[in-house]
Amino acid sequence: SGDVLGYYRLIGVGPGCSKDEIKRAYKRKCLEVHPDVNSSSDAHESFLKLRTAYEILSDAQKRADYDAKCVSVPEPTEKSTKAGAGQTSNFDPIRCSRCKCVTAQPRYVVFWETFSFLSTVRSPVQGVMCTKCAGDAAYEATKKSLLFGWWGIWGLLLTPASVFANLSGGEKPPENNGRILLHQSWYFVQTNKPELAFILASEAASYLRSSTSKDKESLLSICNVIIDECRQYGEGKSLTDVWNRALPRRGDQWKAVGACAIAWAVVAGLMGGYMADKERRAKEGAPEYTYQQEPRGSKEIPPPAEIDSRTPKEIPIPQTYLPLATGYLPGKQIRDDGGRSEVVLKNNSGYNFHVRLYRRVQGSWEISRELYLKAYEEFKMEGLESGEYEIRRMDVQTKQASKTEVFTLEEKRVEDGINYTIMTITLNATQGNSRITPISAKEF
Repeated sequence: SGDVLGYYRLIGVGPGCSKDEIKRAYKRKCLEVHPDVNSSSDAHESFLKLRTAYEILSDAQKRADYDAKCVSVPEPTEKSTKAGAGQTSNFDPIRCSRCKCVTAQPRYVVFWETFSFLSTVRSPVQGVMCTKCAGDAAYEATKKSLLFGWWGIWGLLLTPASVFANLSGGEKPPENNGRILLHQSWYFVQTNKPELAFILASEAASYLRSSTSKDKESLLSICNVIIDECRQYGEGKSLTDVWNRALPRRGDQWKAVGACAIAWAVVAGLMGGYMADKERRAKEGAPEYTYQQEPRGSKEIPPPAEIDSRTPKEIPIPQTYLPLATGYLPGKQIRDDGGRSEVVLKNNSGYNFHVRLYRRVQGSWEISRELYLKAYEEFKMEGLESGEYEIRRMDVQTKQASKTEVFTLEEKRVEDGINYTIMTITLNATQGNSRITPISAKEF
């Protein structure tokens, strides 16, 4: 495996580097060759070459295509493919890009790691690897994704995709692996190991048949030459396919997934408990609503029960009777009705509201009006006096309460009469002309 166009050398990294290493090395090189800091005559051309190298190596697919071109496969001759010829090879084998070991079954593998913060980035971890290094790379990519991949909207989708791709053994581009196995097969021909050459040439042909390489046919013809020459030594023999088994440290990946799932379950449980407790507290003291009026006449009074002083006395929940149509609540006093101001309440949502109009009196809030406002209806409150007011509402189904901002009603005498306030407030569940602030049922 080489560096045919010198892209790795130009940036200053090796074929087994990560995308982050490429990015850091590229930034360092830019400080050296950029025309703004480099006064040499070829500075512009050098910078363009550097940028081209970075564009190729920073893209997972382009880098894989470039790495495939870097795998040399010489044209065989009748003499060079003769097994047992006893020639000495000057043809270097392909090594793992991480540990530099020589293995009969190297693979070009792509794993993925996802990082999210303000944006989500999914980066490849790729190169020629032995199974041990591939297992380590997959585990590290999975661990980083599980730790840092969830903190963005797209991360919620890309993190599981990265983790499951790594657990399944990563992606193995067919052209890269076909060339690598063919190169390795040729090396074993040269070192007089025809049985290995036959097995690897057969595997290379299997990869190349599913590739879209332009020189696919010529590469397959080289495979066939090696297979024919070494058939008598390798036919019927096979290597243990270590790449079809679970990669080393796959169990560690599953442990990391399990730990992440437990952590999410704990967080979800805590958040669920917090929200349930918050909802319970918000509803404490909320009235029970009914549309039936209290029946008139006497009620049968049950006999008095013996009171156990040790049992705490429960606070009775107030009962509120709502009219069948939008309007003031029956039996509730209408106050502050000596003015001229008007407030129209609009309910543009699908919720029914119990509404209270509060007025500030000497620093404290007192109920001025109380009404029932059905979904998609409106109601006008007339004859309101000057002062500061706010509206508090409660959804009669969910018992969720909230209030509006404080507003002021004014009444002034002018030459030709009296000016007074006429205003409309929209009590929409999601949007309206007054900001809504959640409150507890007790505050309602």
